Amino acid sequence: MAKKQELILAGSGGQGLVMMGILLGQAANEAGYTVAQTQSYGIAARGGVSYSEVVISEEEIIYPKVTDPDMILALTEETYWLFRRKYPEKKILVDADAIDPKDDPNARALPLSTYCREVGDMRVLNLLSIGVVLGATAAIPREAVEQTIAQRFPKATEINLAAFHRGIEMIVGAV
Repeated sequence: MAKKQELILAGSGGQGLVMMGILLGQAANEAGYTVAQTQSYGIAARGGVSYSEVVISEEEIIYPKVTDPDMILALTEETYWLFRRKYPEKKILVDADAIDPKDDPNARALPLSTYCREVGDMRVLNLLSIGVVLGATAAIPREAVEQTIAQRFPKATEINLAAFHRGIEMIVGAV
């Protein structure tokens, strides 16, 4: 990992973005990193813009918000455009089922929702996405995330770990 990684995880309410940020933060903290995690979500519990910012560092974090993202994940077209306008040159991963980044050379579209439909559980979108982000950035050791998934989801560890690992596989060669 670089000394500091700044990640934005964006989509709509109900997709588990806040949980994703908390899980990544917990895993990073348990792996010995300093972490700051913030979140923003619209007034609607489901369907409004929602995002989580995670800053992971080997050193003290002075400012807890993302200022120069190493990676952006966008699960909706609205959040793709929101962060594409704000950070036009940054790498962005998108759900190909929701977004067509057309000629954006910094975007990589992956079939995230397709995978969830194939396994019959849209709830694994967040763990699949964490795998994609971690595979693209190597922000923290994958074992730390695996342990955190097992702790947080003891009854659904198997399907969640499978989605996490599939996310890592999906991104290999795509970034």
